[in-house]
Amino acid sequence: MSEDRIQDTEGGSSRCRLLACMSKIDRIFKIVNCHQSFVNPF
Repeated sequence: MSEDRIQDTEGGSSRCRLLACMSKIDRIFKIVNCHQSFVNPF
């Protein structure tokens, strides 16, 4: 059970980091879209 707990906490921390990275990337993409909406079709 202790090994499962360690894996669970590691997964949770990596998820938090991933979400933080995604939110930062999303912010950057929104800024890029605002400035280069005519270049970026997305």
